This record gives sequence, C-alpha cells and structure tokens, in this order.
Amino acid sequence: MARMRPIRNRAFYRIFRISRRYAWWVVIASLVITGAAAYYVRNIPIRGSFLDLLPQNDPLIDSYRHTEESLLQSDYLALLVSLDSPETLSEEARSHRLLSVAQQIKTQLDKDPEFVEVTYTRELAPEIPDQYLVLYRLNKDELEQIEASVESAEKTISGSERTAPLLTTDLASAYRQVNDAFTQTTYGGETALSDESGIEAVKSQLDGVASLNTGVMATIDNLAEIPKVTADVLEIKKVFAPSPEQTIRTPEPFFSSDHTKLLINVRPRLPSERGVTYSADVMARLNRALSTVDLRSLGVSVGVTGTYAFNTETNSVINSDMLRSTIISSVGVLVILFLAFGSVFYSIIALVPLLMSVVLTMAWAKFAVGGFNLVTTFLPALVLGLGIDYSIHLISRYAEERTKGTPFNRALYLTVWKKGEASLIGAVTTALVFLGLLLSRSRALFEMGAITG
Repeated sequence: MARMRPIRNRAFYRIFRISRRYAWWVVIASLVITGAAAYYVRNIPIRGSFLDLLPQNDPLIDSYRHTEESLLQSDYLALLVSLDSPETLSEEARSHRLLSVAQQIKTQLDKDPEFVEVTYTRELAPEIPDQYLVLYRLNKDELEQIEASVESAEKTISGSERTAPLLTTDLASAYRQVNDAFTQTTYGGETALSDESGIEAVKSQLDGVASLNTGVMATIDNLAEIPKVTADVLEIKKVFAPSPEQTIRTPEPFFSSDHTKLLINVRPRLPSERGVTYSADVMARLNRALSTVDLRSLGVSVGVTGTYAFNTETNSVINSDMLRSTIISSVGVLVILFLAFGSVFYSIIALVPLLMSVVLTMAWAKFAVGGFNLVTTFLPALVLGLGIDYSIHLISRYAEERTKGTPFNRALYLTVWKKGEASLIGAVTTALVFLGLLLSRSRALFEMGAITG
C-alpha cells in the first residue's frame, strides 16, 4: 500500500506538470475535440418507439415487433393538398386545380431519384365486376337522388297521399262483396236495425265502402303520375344497368367527397426502418421539392404525414426537449456554483468542463449505441448533476489554498494531488455502478449503462 501511494502521487504530479507546461495545448486540444464532438452530434438520432426499451432477442417481443411492423408500418408519405378558398370555385374548377397542383408536385418529386413512386390516382380492382362500377363511383348527391326516386315511386304506386286499404282483387268483385255483405246484414234477418248491434254492423259495412272508395279515388288520382313513376324507375335502372361508357376503368384521383382535397402518395427508395437520419433526409428532400411549387399563388396548402414525417417530427421534438432541459440544468448549476463560490469567474471555470462532458457524452452515445432512446434522453442533464460535485471539490480546494497565500503552481498541484485522487475514485465508483446495467436484459437500461459507464 505504501508503494502504491508514491505511484499515485507521481501520476498526479505528471498530470499537473503536463497541464502546466502545455496548458494552451491542453485547452486547444480540449476545444477541438469538443467542437468535433458537437459537430458529430448535431443530428443525434433519438428512437421514440417503446419497443426500443424492451429486451432484445426475446421470441415473444420479436414476434410482437414483427406483427406490429407488418400491420402498421407504412413506407409511404401522404401529402394532403387542400384548397384555401374552395367556396369560390365550382366542383369542376376544384378538381382541375387540385389535379394541376398534384401534377406539378409529381413533376418535381420525379426529378429526385430518392422518390421511386408518386401517385394521386387509383386503379379500380379487377375483382369489381363491370356492372358494379357505377355503384362504386356513386357520390352523395347521386345516392340522395336514387333515394328520392324510390320514395316518389312508392308514394305514387301506393297512393300514400290518401289513407287507402290495399286492394287484393278487381274493383267489380270488391264492390260486389261489399253489396252482398250489406244486403245480408240489412235484409237477411240476422240483425235488426232497431238493435244497437245491428246499427253498428251497418256502420261497419258503410266504413268499408268508404275506405274502398278512398282507395279507388287514390288510384284514379295517381294515374296522371304514371309517367313520373316510369321516369323514376328508369333513373334507378341506369344504376343497375350501366351503359358501356360508365364501365370504363379509368384511374380515379384520391378526391375528398366535396372535391376540396386531394391525396398524393409518395414512396421513397428505402423503407422508414432505415432510421431517423434517413427519414429526416427524405423530409428535407420533400420540402425542397415543395418549395419549388408556388403553392400560395395556386391557392392551396399541403400537409404531410406518414412514418417518415412522424420519425422526423418525433426526433425534432425530443431533441428540442433535451436541449431545453440541458440549458435549464446548466443555468441551475451556474446559479448553484455562484452561490457556492461567490465568484462569477470560478462559476464559469467550473461550468465549462461540465458542458464539455455533456457534449462528449452525447458523442459517445451516438457512437456506442446509435443515439438516445426515450429513457436515456435525460442523461445530459444527469451528467451535469453528477459532475458538479467534482467541480465544487476541486475549485473549493484551489480557492482555499489561494486564500492561505499558497503560490499559484503550488495551489494547483495540491488541488490535483489531494482532491484529484478522491475525485477519480468517486468517478470510477459511479462508473462501475452504471456499468452494472450492462447485465440488464432491458435494452433501455443496457444503453444507459453503456453511455454513462
């Protein structure tokens, strides 16, 4: 143990000598390395899927992951082109403008080899029989017209404008049956008119005659409507017996029901599983292509969605949150350092190495595990919290020695010698604790151990 202490003392003395003799080179090298690391992590990937937090090589989780990807994964970008003022245009004008804009967008995207397919029309499936194509293409107005025709025909045929019974025989037979029943009731001797029951029976027969007459009059009134019924039936017939022109299988645009929006599907060359960096590149290319089309003068706006857009937006939001939390933590640390030292100079000197360690930690995260996940995004702030202890110990000891009147070089050496060893042991202990996370089956904890250890 006695021999180990001189060895450690000599090691820290050499560190002191190097840092004093080549002080500017140490500063320049630190700044260069930190600058290179900052450039390396300018677009650090952040994986936003909860599946990245679960254990790897687990059969059940892998099965779920493959199932989710097959069901939900879409390797298309969806562009929704919307008219800004559709109420001022007719339906035909809306369709023409949307198609014109879609063709301009398609022309620009086709120039980029990264986009292999751009479509805004659909081919009708061959499984749909020709006689059903008209039904497939019916819009809301046409459906309402068919319903009105059916309702009009039913009213005309049934005479619903009057309350009438349903006639199941011809008129002559119907009147003959009523007459026989009335005669039998009145003169057959079965019921006397002086009896109350007989009067009720006669009234019942008279009501039947009145109802029959109502049905006859309704039928006679509706004879004039027969041509209209015929026209209504012919309109319905057109739907179920389309003309040859109506069965032509032409591509149909992805219009909304009111023809104020048009959907454009864009398929990039590579799938979105390629990663956040590729998704961001695809979105940048798409935005450049859209910027060449003067959408405002054309009176349209374009919204973008899809897996590529989701990956890019999620990464941007998490990066923004991580940067915000790091800035807030840095300000908090600066305030604590100022309260501890009572000096702005000492506070800045203590904070600069912390910020450098944050940048280097992010660079190591990108190199070692490909970036951050939802759990490890807080690590930059954690590094600030863990590293502030070492800064406080070292600078406090240096300030104490200087207060005693110790010369600069001697104060610096004593700080490195006395506090450097304790700080190193504390840092190694903390690193070993985090390295223990490498044994975890959870990918989130494993990556936390790989980054912080």
